[in-house]
Amino acid sequence: MNSTGNNVAWQEATHAKIELMRMGHLASDSQVFAQQ
Repeated sequence: MNSTGNNVAWQEATHAKIELMRMGHLASDSQVFAQQ
């Protein structure tokens, strides 16, 4: 695999992590809101 391919894969993995974290924050916010 060349460096460009590795970089693209790394960017996609990072983007996926950001999306998961964002979804996790939304879920935790919803739970906090529901508990109040």
